[in-house]
Amino acid sequence: REDEFDWTPAAIQAQPRVIPPQWKHKGRTALTLGQLNPLNPLVCAGSDKDLPRPSPERQQELVTEEVGGVARMRLPKGPYGPVAISGLPRFAGIATFARLPQLHEFQTIQACSEAVLLLRLVNGPVEPNAEIRLGERTHRLCEIQGEVSLPVLPEDGSLKVDMAGKRLQALALWTLPQNSWHRHVFVDQDADNADNALEVLEVDVKLKKHFQKFDIALVGVPFDSGCSYRPGARFGPEAIRSNSRLTRPFLIAQQQRPLQERQVVDTGDVFATPFNIQQAIQQIYDGCKERLQISRRLLVFGGDHTLSYPSIKAVAEKFGPVVLVHFDSHLDTFPALWGQDVWHGAPFRNCWEEGLLSKEGSTHIGIRATTYSAEDFHDSDAMGIATLTAEDVHE
Repeated sequence: REDEFDWTPAAIQAQPRVIPPQWKHKGRTALTLGQLNPLNPLVCAGSDKDLPRPSPERQQELVTEEVGGVARMRLPKGPYGPVAISGLPRFAGIATFARLPQLHEFQTIQACSEAVLLLRLVNGPVEPNAEIRLGERTHRLCEIQGEVSLPVLPEDGSLKVDMAGKRLQALALWTLPQNSWHRHVFVDQDADNADNALEVLEVDVKLKKHFQKFDIALVGVPFDSGCSYRPGARFGPEAIRSNSRLTRPFLIAQQQRPLQERQVVDTGDVFATPFNIQQAIQQIYDGCKERLQISRRLLVFGGDHTLSYPSIKAVAEKFGPVVLVHFDSHLDTFPALWGQDVWHGAPFRNCWEEGLLSKEGSTHIGIRATTYSAEDFHDSDAMGIATLTAEDVHE
């Protein structure tokens, strides 16, 4: 594309303005421009490597396993990976990334590490000898005050009430919604018919399950009401999922299979209202915080850059101030625009003002083209964020 660029000597000899300390090469002598000839294939591949490179080391073969009617790729006894559309494990990644385990699927196939049944008495005559039975364990109803927590074992199938002279229908635990309250009425089964059935005991129950954490939670944020000019990023999460369907399991440069070596779960999208930025920020923050309770790490895709502020806030509250590595054309540390403090040009200013960023190591990478003022760079410098322009990256 020579006709689109002015290949002047000045442009070819251009040097970076400033290289931040954390990006400087250590233990290597500086290279001259002649050594950095972009047409030299040895320089492109790394001059300290012999070409051609040897083939990667052999890896353990993937297997396919049907889970809940869905065949998935995985390492033997490893995390559950993407859907396998082929009967041949090695080629199952072709035409599929489609799709990672969904959160509800993962929670269904994963064994619970802990489960409890929360119970509250609502009303009903409590006889001195009346008992509630969960598996082989019994508890006297007259001793229950307020809310009680009953441990649930894998073999426990139902909740029963033993009351003299009455035969009450058991409550099957599998019928209860998880992690939400449910009101249940125990009815005397010895009644003549259903219309004459006697309501003996009314209770509130909640089956609370605690799942083991997984490694990485993917979360989409289809929100773009914070952008100042060009909307459309709200369609990003679904587009990323769709365009990732041809991703194969093995990454050549890294020689890794990340989706098989870590348990990655697609936790769906956060609902963020398009009509109120402040409300949307709270919804995004709540969604990220909720996912960090069940996942060790978070991968958020949006969505305009407004979402960086609430998602970083959720992460910083759990791990402490974060180091920002920001690949973008713009600094996104700008002041308020049209009286709006929170918008897609200010997420990192918002983070800095709330102390969410680390004081060292944060870097903008690829800043280019135009900005509002030279003061924008001074503002970013004052926040402790180093800047590498697109020209610096090119060099």
